Amino acid sequence: MQTFEKTNEQIKSQIMNWFLKYMRISDFNGNEEFTIFDKIPLEEQEIINPFLDSDELPVLVLKKINEVLIVCTTKRFINIENNTIQVLKYSDFKEHLGYKYILVDGEMKKNKEVKTNGYIAEFGLVKTNEDIIYWKIPTGNSGFSFWNITKKFDIIGRKYRIKQID
Repeated sequence: MQTFEKTNEQIKSQIMNWFLKYMRISDFNGNEEFTIFDKIPLEEQEIINPFLDSDELPVLVLKKINEVLIVCTTKRFINIENNTIQVLKYSDFKEHLGYKYILVDGEMKKNKEVKTNGYIAEFGLVKTNEDIIYWKIPTGNSGFSFWNITKKFDIIGRKYRIKQID
């Protein structure tokens, strides 16, 4: 398989292109549930920065509840919860499995039956070794936007090599 050398800035630009194309708006203020990292308040950025590697750039943030979020960087997903992290490198990411189920007013719905804002449900991410990890994400518009935008992130892991710039 052919791979391409890209800088972190080029990968960030590609992610932003996918994000803005899907969202069909460009006026973000950082208060959205799924938003651009550079737009969130500095105090929120400072919570995330210690979890970043020196060779990656944060691009998108999916906010779930206080101090629980997913950061999409130029090389991996970072799930931050209670000051601990779980990571999934794009090179280990195969696809999204979707929601296990969504519990709406006590009734269990299957993954694509409802786009209901205000709920959190387990969302499956399939690794290249076929292992599945589940992270809790919003079930409404922001969760489905996350699903649709990041489904292409396996391309970053398979086709791009990060070019180091001095």
